[in-house]
Amino acid sequence: MVGQGLLQLLQGGLVMEIRTGRANNVVVTGGAGFIGSHLCETLLARGYNVTCIDNLRTGKMENMASFINNPQFKFINASITEFALLIEKFKDAGIVYHQAGLDFVTCEMAPGYALEQITDAMIKVTQACIKSSVPRIIFASTGSVLNGNPASCYGIAKLAAELMLKQLSQYNPWLKYTILRYYNVYGTRQNDNPNTGGVIPIFINNSINNKLIIIHGDGSQTRQFTSVNDVVRANIYCGENDITYGQTYDVCSDRVVSIKELAYLIAPKLPVKHLSMRNGDVMEFGGDNTALKALGFEFDNDFETNISHLMNWMVKHES
Repeated sequence: MVGQGLLQLLQGGLVMEIRTGRANNVVVTGGAGFIGSHLCETLLARGYNVTCIDNLRTGKMENMASFINNPQFKFINASITEFALLIEKFKDAGIVYHQAGLDFVTCEMAPGYALEQITDAMIKVTQACIKSSVPRIIFASTGSVLNGNPASCYGIAKLAAELMLKQLSQYNPWLKYTILRYYNVYGTRQNDNPNTGGVIPIFINNSINNKLIIIHGDGSQTRQFTSVNDVVRANIYCGENDITYGQTYDVCSDRVVSIKELAYLIAPKLPVKHLSMRNGDVMEFGGDNTALKALGFEFDNDFETNISHLMNWMVKHES
């Protein structure tokens, strides 16, 4: 049976539900970021009181423009490594959506910093949940853990964070967790920096500005690109449905697309330059979404239409 919360989301309505007390208060770490800001926006539309904690290292104030003045929203400019602050801000929360982290490239360049900002931060977030009696935590992990055999510093840091969350929750079984492993999320507000951004917005930015398309490797590597809207729905469903307690889910679409196919879709007339593969890159990067689909969850696989809409959005917001 499909949960009522999921039915409401799948049927296209952001239905405001009546909740009382702690159940209506949520914290989103990294809420000024690409995925986090979309999550904050949707949670507010569903009637939650939302506190965002973000140090704006990669997040942006402009990502929160549509809801920054919402009376049910509170923004805290701080790092999630500040343990005392986390305890204070978590004290009334019913759910913590832990979205904060680092990008892939930064993790490969600075492994120690990756462990500090991902793994150590996970320990502090989890312990702050325990000390503040937060009953629920949803952790944004990544498919880069490669089912326990990561090939990158990013994947190693995230896997270590997953393991620490599981271990600490064993000592405090009343703290319920769900781990969501994201696969190549794309959508509006995504970072298009040529060094640290996502491949889709980078390609679109190059197309808009008539720049050379750069592909690392021969372009035959494949990805399951996943709409940010699906990632947000998965987070909210797991936050609102007890059946997901203690589970780990791959959040990925059914569409498998190669990088060279992506380049042709976005910029068919632009020249392409091939560089060597980056450290930590893999040829086939995809997950198994059957566990979420078994709950009735559906993914948006209309990739071409979504890319067209995203291109139009980026053109509008660049001008």
